[in-house]
Amino acid sequence: MRDTWRMNKSTIISTSAAMLCTAAGVVLALSASASASTTVQSGLAPIERILPYYDEDYDFEVAVPENWTRIFAALDDQGTDELEPGYAVGFESPRSNSDDVFADYLMVEILPGSQTGAFTTDGTHSDVVIVDGRAALTDHVYLDGFDINGNSIDLVVFQAEIVELGFTIGIYAIGEKREAAVLADAFQLALKTFKVPIDPFRVI
Repeated sequence: MRDTWRMNKSTIISTSAAMLCTAAGVVLALSASASASTTVQSGLAPIERILPYYDEDYDFEVAVPENWTRIFAALDDQGTDELEPGYAVGFESPRSNSDDVFADYLMVEILPGSQTGAFTTDGTHSDVVIVDGRAALTDHVYLDGFDINGNSIDLVVFQAEIVELGFTIGIYAIGEKREAAVLADAFQLALKTFKVPIDPFRVI
């Protein structure tokens, strides 16, 4: 977890009108984007409304589901000392019920240089797409049987990285495997609407 929302992934597992118009079109087409299925019934509501998010610290934009909440891991400077370098901001989905022990979330991460926060995969589902005019490598991976607070949970990670900027931008949707369809929608929404008009590591 980093700055506003720095993230140690191993720990997790143990706005402009134009932007809104673009994102609205994406949402209408998202029903066909689910790339995984499961026999367990989903408890996460489909994405129906979206909001633009503008990051004042690093000057990027992205659209997120309206009812997903920005989350903070470190609330002060002292709390960031123990966290990884870099920057990330996350948006957590509502819990599907009182017994839901893992809140699904969307995250944008910025790391210096060629550092990567991506999960290791076998490359079976990897693809190259264009995000904000730049090539991004996308992939997804299933992480089955993780013990979280005594509960064995099957997770899915959708991830994309842009590495041609002198820094690395990662976009992730992470959550329970049974929520793969909605997570895939949130991930595609982020890919279609993400913009970084100003270099996050510029020198003024």
